[in-house]
Amino acid sequence: MQSKYLFLNSEQGIKANGVAIWNNLPVLSESRRECHINVAHACAVFAEAQNNSEALLKINLPNQNYYSSSNDLPVMEYLHSDDNLTYKAVYESPIKLLTNDSLKNIQIQLMDNSGNLIDIDELESLSIVLKIDYVEQAAITNQYIKETPMRL
Repeated sequence: MQSKYLFLNSEQGIKANGVAIWNNLPVLSESRRECHINVAHACAVFAEAQNNSEALLKINLPNQNYYSSSNDLPVMEYLHSDDNLTYKAVYESPIKLLTNDSLKNIQIQLMDNSGNLIDIDELESLSIVLKIDYVEQAAITNQYIKETPMRL
């Protein structure tokens, strides 16, 4: 699968109502290709110590394969901190959202384990690397064409 990476840094984003927002993203493709997006790296640094040592990173992206009982934003990464100031991803996120690469903006929220939003305004910095794996449409179409005669 062909991959691309998108780096999001708080310096290029804006903060509004507890949400970090990145507008004017670089054009990744002219064709609106299907892709899987997951978090390859995430780091949040706060100016003051937080109450919890864990945080959930949630991302607002249109997707076709993530559902939750609360109809809430997809949880993309689990962040942990030893000092309650610097939160880093424990592992590369296994959650891959099926979407397309025609991204207008990306919105990120942080939540504590109780489900409360962590105020993004208290962040000193936030950096996230999204990994974008493209779906091989030609291979899927060829596989479908091979299987169709067997079904007739």
